Amino acid sequence: MAPLPGSSSLDGSGSLPGDVPGDLPNGIGSQGLRVAALGGDPAAAYEVGHRYMEGEGVAPSAQRAAQWFGFAAARGSIPAAYRLGALYEKGAEGVPRDLARARMLYEAAAGGGNVRAMHNLGVLLADGTAGAPDYAAAAVWFQKAAGYGVRDSQYNLGVLYSRGFGAEVDPVQAWRWFSLAAARGDQEAGARRDEIAARLDADTLATARKALQLWTPAVVDAEANRGSGLQDWDLPPARKTASRG
Repeated sequence: MAPLPGSSSLDGSGSLPGDVPGDLPNGIGSQGLRVAALGGDPAAAYEVGHRYMEGEGVAPSAQRAAQWFGFAAARGSIPAAYRLGALYEKGAEGVPRDLARARMLYEAAAGGGNVRAMHNLGVLLADGTAGAPDYAAAAVWFQKAAGYGVRDSQYNLGVLYSRGFGAEVDPVQAWRWFSLAAARGDQEAGARRDEIAARLDADTLATARKALQLWTPAVVDAEANRGSGLQDWDLPPARKTASRG
């Protein structure tokens, strides 16, 4: 797996990305997991970070999770870059809040296809992490995440189109994205959808409804979005048998 853009500075501990973040306790998982993680396997390193974050088989530690997420991200793990970005966005014990670093990590993960990173990057841009809010750039990332079916991005995109933030006011587009968010259970989106529908003429609304029926979300890249669950590290290795014939 190729390194992510800018991965030379993605280590949560501040050490060089080539440095293994220390030994692993036996309780964190199988020998196969520990050997793979210490050997630099990005999926295994992500899994170790996840277990430190959730306290699975080991005492929870955001700091150790950040170190392993950084180690994994430097080796190309897109989900690890997203998880590390979320840690820096919120801050935690041993992980100081750093919005500039969070943005860098989200950009790397979003560019690699992680849909939650796309949404979170849009939020940071809309909030203004480095000065004034950049609604136009936020709209780009909300559009990408909304296209994958991320409900909160669909709602936020509806807000931007309804208010003209980062895009021209477009009540049809606002209605479309509020409708999609409402279909996924967002009650406020449903209320806003209905408010806009009451202001649209019948022909426009009918055309918008027909177009909406044809919409389907884009297919999410599982490897870019699921750091855990793609491999069961606690299963014993498969038994190898000699081939016959």
